[in-house]
Amino acid sequence: TTEIYTLSLHDALPIYVSYGLDYADRLLNAERPEDAIDVLKQVIRQDNTSKVAYRQLAKAYDRSEMFQQASESYEELFKLDPRDFRVAIQVSEVNIVGDNFGKAIRWAEKAVTSSKSGEAYAQRANVYYKSFQECRSDDISIDDRIVASLAHDSFIVAEENDYRRYHNSLVWLEENEVLFGRSQWFMLDANKKTQGYIKPDSECYKWVEKKLDKDPNW
Repeated sequence: TTEIYTLSLHDALPIYVSYGLDYADRLLNAERPEDAIDVLKQVIRQDNTSKVAYRQLAKAYDRSEMFQQASESYEELFKLDPRDFRVAIQVSEVNIVGDNFGKAIRWAEKAVTSSKSGEAYAQRANVYYKSFQECRSDDISIDDRIVASLAHDSFIVAEENDYRRYHNSLVWLEENEVLFGRSQWFMLDANKKTQGYIKPDSECYKWVEKKLDKDPNW
């Protein structure tokens, strides 16, 4: 059983780390993520530099819908290899699923800063896009349009960098008339116009720090 195995692993020789990883993988394949978590915690006690163990642990937490713990495991993995921008993307992704958009965008920005890759820009766009879909009202608000446009801008940059995984999302934003444009800018009060940019201020988007700059054509 898992309990007997984890007790024996506690005092095991390092050779058992590889066995533990293999056993945890079989538990995950058998749809037993909670048992895999127990095993992987013991593996990490034996070897806290194992990238494979942290990656599997994050996956096990994710499958158990324990998104905060999954995020923390990916964050530990990132500490072991801070050049791997795809781990930053995984932290971002698991926080989208957990509705922690503020943390999701911070890690997407880490990926952008470290890689300047199309994949990283697409992840930043996807945070804005998923939050827009989560927060939007029936009558699309100004704040909804701002966030939709932030998503759209980053999807464009991703495609300019040859990453088109979210092309359908980009097309959806363009075809459904949800973007912030000249007519919305025209309706703003004078004080906001003189700023030259606009940010959302509703509760659902309180985590958004990025500004939507005025388009020269407005």
